[in-house]
Amino acid sequence: MVQLLLSPSGWGKTTFIYNSIRRDISDGKKVMLIVPDQEAVSAEASCADITSDIPSTELYVCSFSRLCNDAFRKYGGIAYNYTDKTTGRLLLYTASRSISEYLKVYSGLAAADSSIISSIFSTVSELKRNGISTDELYKASESITDDNSRLKDKLSDIALIFDAYNSNLGSALSDPSDDMTKLISLLEQHDMFGEYDSVYIDSFYFFTSMQYKVIGHIFKQCGNVVISLCTSSQKADIGFSLSICEYTKNKLTAIADDKEKRLVLTDLDFPARFKNNALKHLEYSLRSDRSEQECAENEVKTVVCNTPFDEAEYAAVQICRKIRAENKRYRNFAVAVANTDEWKGIIDAVFEKFNIPFFISSRTDIMQKPFIKLVFSALNVHNSGFYREDVISYIK
Repeated sequence: MVQLLLSPSGWGKTTFIYNSIRRDISDGKKVMLIVPDQEAVSAEASCADITSDIPSTELYVCSFSRLCNDAFRKYGGIAYNYTDKTTGRLLLYTASRSISEYLKVYSGLAAADSSIISSIFSTVSELKRNGISTDELYKASESITDDNSRLKDKLSDIALIFDAYNSNLGSALSDPSDDMTKLISLLEQHDMFGEYDSVYIDSFYFFTSMQYKVIGHIFKQCGNVVISLCTSSQKADIGFSLSICEYTKNKLTAIADDKEKRLVLTDLDFPARFKNNALKHLEYSLRSDRSEQECAENEVKTVVCNTPFDEAEYAAVQICRKIRAENKRYRNFAVAVANTDEWKGIIDAVFEKFNIPFFISSRTDIMQKPFIKLVFSALNVHNSGFYREDVISYIK
């Protein structure tokens, strides 16, 4: 059985999974929990807490990258000679130079073009992680019309560099980005997940194409799989913030159908994290993409605008209305944004249009402040003179 645990953020999906893990461990079952790399340490700590009073040797917490390492240790392949990023970039540069006469966009690539080399290396690594072969790149390049000749040539060049880079790796070196491909090859030969009674997958918003293939093997080999997703089965509650999770749900549903696994959709219907009505309203508005909603207590009002300029104008209009109607002062208002650099040229232009006096408080380098620069310049002059005199006296 495959169970998709559906609910927005803060509705208790992780707690539900941990409670299920504790119940399985208490019943003597063998359990695996898969989380993102950045969540592995905290997940292990949480699992240690929930199983502190019961034996937990049958519980294994891992990420997809650690899963590769475990499979190589168990079935062979751990003794690869991996390249680091620096070595990989050098090999890629060497590969591009060896085929420069066949390249169209990157034919003049030089050692000084480190940013371009790093960008191509990142692209190749991303292609490997998503299981995209050079043959697919060549086909994609051929399918592009001459109207997009620049893109066509870039794809062709990357495919050629990709092939040459793999040839440079040879049999002596391995790229870490190929680990998922090797893992899938091993899973086709070994029943790695068949020894587990349950596999839980938590804290993911989406998966790469290679991870989807691993999940397909999990569906096939394990009898009980539970995956949490930050989305809802109610179409009205799925806004722009949950669209990627909705795609993930549809993809997992298709994989379950392909593996002929019974699929169960479980909705959690109570927001466990948000106790305050205003926070509940804000969370619902952000995920449901409502145009304009107001909290019952009139504490929070959410408005969806088309552009940042519309947002800035809406804020300006609200400030002007309150100034006139409620005899407020401009100093009584604050406008908070996620990144002030992204709003420069927008908020200041709109507020000047509405004659609203404002001050943008943003983080700046203290060394760029005129007074601080003056002080440090004076110290530098003093220190350099001190050292110079000290050296002269020493020579004398």
